[in-house]
Amino acid sequence: MPTPALGLRRSETLEGSLRRVVMERLDVVSLRLTLESEPEALGRAVHLARRTLKKIRALLRLIASGEGGPAVAAPLIDLRDAGRALAPLRDADVLVTIVRASAAGLPASHDRESLANLEGIFVARRESVLDARNDVMLATAVRHTDAARRAIEAWTPCATDFDLIRAGIGDWYGRGRIAMAAACGGTKAEVFHRWRKRTKDVRHQLEFLAPVASELVAATDDIHRLTDLLGDANDLDHLEAAARSLDPAGFNAADPAFLFLADQRRSLWGAACSLGQELFAEESDGYTSRLECHWESWIAEEAESANVGQG
Repeated sequence: MPTPALGLRRSETLEGSLRRVVMERLDVVSLRLTLESEPEALGRAVHLARRTLKKIRALLRLIASGEGGPAVAAPLIDLRDAGRALAPLRDADVLVTIVRASAAGLPASHDRESLANLEGIFVARRESVLDARNDVMLATAVRHTDAARRAIEAWTPCATDFDLIRAGIGDWYGRGRIAMAAACGGTKAEVFHRWRKRTKDVRHQLEFLAPVASELVAATDDIHRLTDLLGDANDLDHLEAAARSLDPAGFNAADPAFLFLADQRRSLWGAACSLGQELFAEESDGYTSRLECHWESWIAEEAESANVGQG
């Protein structure tokens, strides 16, 4: 399946690029959820579909923070509900991946029995969920995706070029800064998870804008590293929460394997906070102004190239 171009094109207006990227990604989601039939392939398809839905929502949030907010409110809700419909399928698949990666990362001196037992449980659960096909869940996700597509097709921008996303750029970056301050001021997994979600919004928005300047390409790479750190820590928390839910009374937090994984999670949080302090050091207004300057330079270069071509 071909991968849609992720960002702006010189041949398009900003709103044209935004609509194209969103529509192409919506098509990818629908194809992934309707073409796969084998359980293992379906698990991968659901994972990729949920990732794509999150990218689309991050782009629409650029509009939602400004005057165009009412126009994208309904598709944002539909995309959220599509992702939620797929959550049981995704959770069943991802826990197998997490427990296997966690076991592989344990020092040789650590007993893997507790994680091996969990793997057996998670594999059986995944097979049960995927074999059931969950056609109602898939149909629900596709229905919400199609509703979002119709809304975006009918969307009439209320602003053009950078005016369309100026408010959203600063808003979602600012939310990332606030979430970072809350997370790095404590050790609560759910707060770090909220920071991860906001950071991923900023990352997907930068991916869209990256063609404007090489500096933004580098910034996208940096913030990708940050989301990877936060994602790895979230995986370890997800694993522990799943293990506790299986046997709340019998879960052994002193198990050497889980003690090691808890240390790993704290280390990942520390690394994420160090990197985040660099990437979110700028005030929201300064960040927005800097991106707008890159945008204006990009447009000026395009105009100059066009004049040279005509000359």
